Amino acid sequence: MHESIVGVEKIRNDLKVKRKLLFINFSKTPSDTRSALEIKLLDDQISDLDTVLSIQCHSEQWFPKAS
Repeated sequence: MHESIVGVEKIRNDLKVKRKLLFINFSKTPSDTRSALEIKLLDDQISDLDTVLSIQCHSEQWFPKAS
């Protein structure tokens, strides 16, 4: 696996952990709009990274690096 993919996956996993913790707190106080907004922003970042990973994986599949 390419190093940049591993780096993107680590960032994505870190964001997912932050989102999970925020959601646990948000579920206790659903009127907390600031937490809702932070969750939304994290969801957007995670989605963007999913797109990056998809593009990178497909490009490596079609154009593998020469060893």
